[in-house]
Amino acid sequence: EKTDILEYFDLPYFRFVQGATMHNGKIYSTEGFTGDTLNQPAIRVIDTKTKTEVYYNIMKRGYPDEAEMIDHLDDKCLYSDINGNLYACDFD
Repeated sequence: EKTDILEYFDLPYFRFVQGATMHNGKIYSTEGFTGDTLNQPAIRVIDTKTKTEVYYNIMKRGYPDEAEMIDHLDDKCLYSDINGNLYACDFD
């Protein structure tokens, strides 16, 4: 119910979300498409405490394809790409 929401905030947003997870107070969102100049493959990290975000273009960081899913195992951030490859990454 609407009364269950304790707090919320808005951030600019225009990309396509592929998946998201929350870890240690941050939301990790995979988004974008390979070959799309407007919506390039990225992982957006949103800090819910400071209400700020950091946007990482993953292809410019050397990862070959768009991310489809993301999660954490312990303190390791993992994501799978469009081809089913699994990557360990550090975006902090």
